Amino acid sequence: MGILRSDGTARQFANDDERDKAFDGTVGDEEIRDALHGAIDRFFDRLGGKSKKDGAAASLDGSAAGDGTAAGPIGLVDMMRRLATVSDRAWGRYILSSDMLRDKIDPDEGDRMIEQATACGREWADRVYREWGTNHPSEIAGKLGIAIGDNPSPMSGRRALFAQYLPDAGGDRIEVLVDPLNRYDQLRGRLIAEAAADPQASASPQAAVITQTGEAAADPRAAEGGTDSDLALILPTAGRVRTLLVGHELFHAIEDRNEASIYTRTATISLWKVFGRENRSTVRGLGEIGAGAFSRALVGAAFCPFALDVLLMWSYSPDNARALYRQIITFDV
Repeated sequence: MGILRSDGTARQFANDDERDKAFDGTVGDEEIRDALHGAIDRFFDRLGGKSKKDGAAASLDGSAAGDGTAAGPIGLVDMMRRLATVSDRAWGRYILSSDMLRDKIDPDEGDRMIEQATACGREWADRVYREWGTNHPSEIAGKLGIAIGDNPSPMSGRRALFAQYLPDAGGDRIEVLVDPLNRYDQLRGRLIAEAAADPQASASPQAAVITQTGEAAADPRAAEGGTDSDLALILPTAGRVRTLLVGHELFHAIEDRNEASIYTRTATISLWKVFGRENRSTVRGLGEIGAGAFSRALVGAAFCPFALDVLLMWSYSPDNARALYRQIITFDV
């Protein structure tokens, strides 16, 4: 007997004892949670008319990713350069498109909520800076009694997770996955070194495309133009990425401590009205929008932290990174 992982494969148990332990929480709890998350995601994907080829439901190994654009595969540097120009409204629409209540949100109402959630994040960035006198998320977290630690577990399954806020009665903490950061740090160093060694090639339409294995493959359709100094600006350091991730999760801690007054926790939408009675619900995506705006404003980033979805995914699957990029760009009209 086995249980399904989120990628559709089954985990087999050696005997009945192992099978029983898997369901009492001592063995296999990670696989069970992943399977449940995957099933929920697939259910709402079907409701929204999505399929695996859309990219959002693709596995991390790239097996179900898209095929690229008609003009050929776009490179990481060009994607990051373009993502730096995406509007706040487009980022908000991208986030709400994945929310469980997306079909209940009127487009005009959604745009107003995006604007207010973005303003909320910026306002709180200004408030914590004035209160604590620093724009370093880790220092602010320390002043709030929130521990920050590294999680050495590799990223797996269908869910791209780079950091998480974990509230706990024994002490709140923020965990950052180090595997995506280490992979990205190596990739960034390689790209900058290659640009420095051959600046003419890096500025040429014949620029190399870095493949999933990290090898450079010549592709005349790629346009990864830029010198090594340009790349150093376009591709943030791993330390900078970590700071943005911590800043994002820090906002969720602030939400928890101000849930009675902060906009991202008090704003609601109507789910249904029957005979004068109405049921309303908060929108989880607003917290994500606020967190992105908070982290960007606090740290002073040149791009929205949601672009890190593409940046960090690249080292695992360039095809999936491109699929995410294409999904984001569709909202920037």
